[in-house]
Amino acid sequence: MNFSGLPEKNKIFYVYIYLDPRKPGNYEYNNYRFNYEPFYVGKGKNNRYWSHISEAIKNRKYYNMYLFNKIRKIILEDFEIIIIKLQENLIEYDAFLLESKIINLIGRRDLKKGVFLIYRMGERF
Repeated sequence: MNFSGLPEKNKIFYVYIYLDPRKPGNYEYNNYRFNYEPFYVGKGKNNRYWSHISEAIKNRKYYNMYLFNKIRKIILEDFEIIIIKLQENLIEYDAFLLESKIINLIGRRDLKKGVFLIYRMGERF
């Protein structure tokens, strides 16, 4: 058991971030520091971190065309997206909280408040 009261087997989630390898620099957001520009953050389990890239490679219709187009452009320019798992071994609730914290910290491009290419029909934070 952990302090949340849930068995350790429920700690299967992580929070990941995509970085644009074409945009090196010093990107600092409080305690988070990246050598390339961040453009997406998500939470997942198993191979979720790869799903957006996989869909873009397969050229499937995608709900977030801004993200899809950015991924496609990076790939077509012969770069590989940098993926960092910010934190692992989380319960889903904690993964949602961390994802929301990072989104609020770095900001969303659609709201003209940051760089993240995140589009959601309904907010969860």
